[in-house]
Amino acid sequence: RSKPDFPGNKNFDRRSELATEILRVLFAIRSNSALITKKLEESNPDIMTQLGILLVDILHLPNKDRRTYECKLAVLALLMDPPQTYCHFLVVNKAIDPLLTILWLQLNDVLIVNGGSARGENNITSILPVLVVLNKLSQFHITIKSHVKEYIFPPTAEGGPNDTSDLQKTEDDEITTSPIGKNIKPINAPPGTVRWKLIRLMTSIDSNVKRCASELLWTLCDGDSKEYVTRTGFGNAVHMLGIKGIVQIPE
Repeated sequence: RSKPDFPGNKNFDRRSELATEILRVLFAIRSNSALITKKLEESNPDIMTQLGILLVDILHLPNKDRRTYECKLAVLALLMDPPQTYCHFLVVNKAIDPLLTILWLQLNDVLIVNGGSARGENNITSILPVLVVLNKLSQFHITIKSHVKEYIFPPTAEGGPNDTSDLQKTEDDEITTSPIGKNIKPINAPPGTVRWKLIRLMTSIDSNVKRCASELLWTLCDGDSKEYVTRTGFGNAVHMLGIKGIVQIPE
């Protein structure tokens, strides 16, 4: 909205750095004074609308310039605890696809993929904000959840999650491993796909990344343990199933 076009000449235009710092300050204020900022946000809807417009404009900026990409990452941090009213705003202004693009870019960045296997993890915690944002927005808004789910689990690329032969129910309706264990691995997660990379994060050495990736996939499966295990594999899912209190692992 400013001239010359943002972010301008990198040799002398400092607007991107200023915008990034302002976004980081807003994030710090919201993080340290949640109750105060919530009251301010509720009492100033016009300002919140203007802020939302600016955030959407930033999300739609191209990723090829590192300066604009840093601004977008600062927006992500701010959206980790978004006002629920922003969900519809993001949908209407087609701002979910840019978030999914960031997910794709960061998955490629943190997972060092070689020959269909992940050789290691690079700067793994950098992916936490986008995992948290997509999970929160999916919890708040059914349209966003459907959009994110179709991106990660494309209906045209897989069969429905209906094979649950690897599970058996106890009398207390808890899931336990089947002696056959057919679905120890995901039913359909070809190497290199977004879902394959997210599933890899479910066993990350970083506990926060492991939890956030697992929570996002749990949300997308509507908290359905059968679908969750079918999509991710029991070996990957068992940690989250234990956290949710619905798994019983034989001693």
